[in-house]
Amino acid sequence: MGWFLVAIALAGLTAYFLYATMQEGKTKKAQRAVESGDLDTALSIFMESLRQDPDNIDALWHLGNINEEKGLLPEAIGYYVKLIEIGKESKLFTMFELYRRVGMLYRRLGRDNDALDYLLQAYQIIPSAKDVIREIAEILFSQKAFFRALSFYEKGAVFLKDEPPFLKQYAFCLLMTDRVEQALPMLEALEKPLGRDLEFLFLLSYAYFKTGAYQRSREVMEVALNSNLSPAIGMMYFGVKLLFVCYLHAKNYDVAKQLFDQLKNMIDLSSDDSGSRQRELSMALIMLRTKQGYYDNALDELRMNFQKEIADANSDGGTTMESKQSQSYLYKLLSTLDKWKKEQEKETYTGVSIRQTLDYARLENEAKDALVKIETVYQQWLSSFLTKEELWMNFRPRISVTFDPVPILEKYLVPKDIIKKKSDTGGQKTTQKQGKYETLGIQPDNPCGSLLSVDFPSFTMVARELASDMGFRILSQVVKVDSNAYGEGKGFDLLCEEKTDKRSRVLFCLRRWTEPIGSIYLTNLLSSAKEFGVERIVMVSTSPLSTEAVRWLETNTKIQYFQCEDVTTFLLN
Repeated sequence: MGWFLVAIALAGLTAYFLYATMQEGKTKKAQRAVESGDLDTALSIFMESLRQDPDNIDALWHLGNINEEKGLLPEAIGYYVKLIEIGKESKLFTMFELYRRVGMLYRRLGRDNDALDYLLQAYQIIPSAKDVIREIAEILFSQKAFFRALSFYEKGAVFLKDEPPFLKQYAFCLLMTDRVEQALPMLEALEKPLGRDLEFLFLLSYAYFKTGAYQRSREVMEVALNSNLSPAIGMMYFGVKLLFVCYLHAKNYDVAKQLFDQLKNMIDLSSDDSGSRQRELSMALIMLRTKQGYYDNALDELRMNFQKEIADANSDGGTTMESKQSQSYLYKLLSTLDKWKKEQEKETYTGVSIRQTLDYARLENEAKDALVKIETVYQQWLSSFLTKEELWMNFRPRISVTFDPVPILEKYLVPKDIIKKKSDTGGQKTTQKQGKYETLGIQPDNPCGSLLSVDFPSFTMVARELASDMGFRILSQVVKVDSNAYGEGKGFDLLCEEKTDKRSRVLFCLRRWTEPIGSIYLTNLLSSAKEFGVERIVMVSTSPLSTEAVRWLETNTKIQYFQCEDVTTFLLN
């Protein structure tokens, strides 16, 4: 009886071995077919494997790959989602890669709402995956969730500081949140790589305009409009409006009038809301005539196009902010100035002095007050004549769906620094929960400064947490690239692998120095790459690079340098 059971077991093992061997042979045949471009043969082999085992994760993965390669994106998504539901990883893929791929494929299908859901789940697994950060930022930006997008742009800029298109959109997002002072230097740094990009030129010109650099704004916009980039009529209209204001500010009224005439001609070419634009240009002409001192012409334009507003001139006495922005208030100011100017002209023509009369003195005081108020009205008009919304309408990303991203964000990104705790009385109160870096002595108000003073054990723990947050899995923490830095408690080194690519080894070096880092030190650091067999070195330091080291680093891409300020978004987690 015992021999019979052993025989059955051996037969079963043999059958299993033969089956496994056959399956392995089929898999290799399918892989050779993929490599040769015969996707249909590979597809049929893997489909047969899946019919025999519906939960064959390797077959599901390959089927997803093949359908993706063939451009059958919904089918590919179906296979990847099936793998997510099974919840098992293999040597071929990770859960992060599955979420990332599904999110990217939904992006290609134009279903950004679904894409955001999966990309956020990938982000939860690896918060430093730069392509995931980029796509999340772009989705939020396209849905006008500008403030939500900024946090992802800020974190992405650490990894994508060499990608001009990403930085350009980051600057655009800053402009849409009225952070012009932050956007301008970012745009200026992109002028060399993006100098012939139409959107970039408009953004840069607008940023200069908002900071009062009218001449520089005009120069950039003239490059954009006079190039062979062929802006659309809506873009040209916005660009010429900006030039009109710049020349108006420079008191070059002849050119400003020519630009105004161009704007009028553009209205005839565009059928979009021409009535609103007619009134907009009417106000622009009034401002031009006012700046020229042609108050009678400005009044004529007001009477012609804003009769109803003028009729309401006595509605509130012209004292509220709303009335100061209205044409009725402007009509009163211009009437005073026109009367004062005519009195001055009368004296010139007749030779009769009227300046000593009480009535003239009263009129002159009213006119001087009107000049001050006119300038306030001009600034208010200016803010409504050139708006960021118009910039957005011309350069916003194309989208297939419109949705509210906030519920999706809140589903995965629960604030880490706030917890709710029940009090003894049964009520609830909000208490602050310290972040992991704060428990190690890193202060939120000065993370880089506090890194200099934390004790060495905490410093090493900060290094490990930071390496993990920046996308690296630690393999060894006993390496000592610089024994002096380690001995002084100023440096800590980690041998890592990238979480997204286990084949890529990285040497992660954290330094807390105060003196600039020279190129000689970087040369010595580079020699360590061969010793430890790594593809690149990532160095984070509280001290900056010397000028010579900056130049040296430009030709040695194996070292990736971050100053502490570049990674504060991680230290504040």
